[in-house]
Amino acid sequence: MKLSEVLSSKEKWTQGCFARTCDNEDRWNPKAPDACKWCLVGGLGFVDLEDDEHYKKMRDAIKKVVPNWQDFLIDGELSIALVNDTVDYPTVVRIIQEFENNDQENA
Repeated sequence: MKLSEVLSSKEKWTQGCFARTCDNEDRWNPKAPDACKWCLVGGLGFVDLEDDEHYKKMRDAIKKVVPNWQDFLIDGELSIALVNDTVDYPTVVRIIQEFENNDQENA
């Protein structure tokens, strides 16, 4: 399953937590059986792409899509979670598209 499939609609996306149930209960484990919506970081975990290589590719995608990405640095590192919790869903879709294009090119 691809990240774009997991976060295929605004209803499947969340902010402030890795995952949530359909009743909006927080789930910090993105693979929780009752999770039905995820943030960018949780989505990566759900599709088994939570490793340094894919986090780097996600940060690279953010840098291409989000003009003010420097505003999301924590201790010098771009925070994927902070970006997710700040931008709107259409921006998340563009980030995912860039991420998947980059991941496919380097596969």
